[in-house]
Amino acid sequence: MKDKKAIRQEIKIAKQTLTTDMRIEAEKEILNLLLQNEHIKKCHNIALYYSLPDELPTHNIINKFITMGYNIFLPVITEKDIVFKKYDSSIKLQNEEKFGIAEPTSTPLLPLDEPFIVITPG
Repeated sequence: MKDKKAIRQEIKIAKQTLTTDMRIEAEKEILNLLLQNEHIKKCHNIALYYSLPDELPTHNIINKFITMGYNIFLPVITEKDIVFKKYDSSIKLQNEEKFGIAEPTSTPLLPLDEPFIVITPG
């Protein structure tokens, strides 16, 4: 069985073979699948990630959900945990130091007492 480091290396190499056009097309296909998902249609709080250059692009997915009235929450890394903070086009993003992940500077957190969907890379 491969260890986690070896698997990550294989994924990294595979991602490097994807062209920009392939990434954009994949983002469109995933957005279409998400828009058809019954759970997403019923839930208005979505937590997902703001993609890095080597990941599947999520910026258009985020913008589409915002224009449709969904509440979008992005991960913020704290000393002990990851929390999800609200994001929309009026909220500034800042790059987190350790991983360079864009994080919202807002204060509203994902309401855990309401239904939400989490979309993760991978």
